[in-house]
Amino acid sequence: PDAIIVVDVGETRQLGDIYYDVKDEFLNLPVINIDHHFLTNERFGTINIVYDAISTTHIIYELAQKWPINITERLATSLFYGLVSDTYFFQRPNTTPVAFNLAAEFSRLGAEPSKVAQLLHKSKSLEALKFWGKILLNIKLYNNGEIAMASICKRDFEDNKIKEHDLNLDSFVNFMTSIESSKITILMKEREDNEIRISLRSDYFLDKNSA
Repeated sequence: PDAIIVVDVGETRQLGDIYYDVKDEFLNLPVINIDHHFLTNERFGTINIVYDAISTTHIIYELAQKWPINITERLATSLFYGLVSDTYFFQRPNTTPVAFNLAAEFSRLGAEPSKVAQLLHKSKSLEALKFWGKILLNIKLYNNGEIAMASICKRDFEDNKIKEHDLNLDSFVNFMTSIESSKITILMKEREDNEIRISLRSDYFLDKNSA
C-alpha cells in the first residue's frame, strides 16, 4: 500500500491485533488519521485530520465534497451507520440540526436506515453478550441512583478469554444509560499495562442562561 488510513480511532491500541500485523507498515508508510475525538486523539498519524464533528463519517463526508469521490449507495450506508452510531440513534447532545441534515443527505444518496438499524442491533457475538451480563451484575448506583458505575478488571478479560477490542464497550456504556434514575454513567476498564480507561456519559445539559 501507499499509505494507511485509520478512522475513528483515538489510539493505535484500539486497532487490536490488526496493528501488530501491520506494525512495520505503520512505521514506514504515511499514516492518515481521521477522527472526531479531538480531545483524546493521540495524533499518531503522519497527517492528522482531527477536529470536532458529529461523527468521523461527518468529517469523511466533508472531505468527499473536496475530493473527487463518488458517494455510492454502499458508502452512503456506511456513512449513515457512523452517524447514527455516534449520536446513539439521535439521542446524544451532538444530535444537532446538522446531524439530521446529514442523515437526510445520506438517505438521498442511497443509504438504507432500516438496514443500518438492523446491523447495529445484530452486531454482538454470544461471547460478548455473556460478558456484558457479567458486567451488568456488578453495576453499582450512587447519589440516590443518579450515578451508575461498573468496572472491568484484567482478570475478567483473562478468565473469559476475550480482549477489549473484541467488545463494543462504548455500546455497553450507552446501554447503561438506560437505567431510569441515572444521570451520569461510568465504565472503568483495567488494561494489560495496568492503565485504567474510563468511559463517561452524562444526561446533564448546560443551561445557557446560567453561568
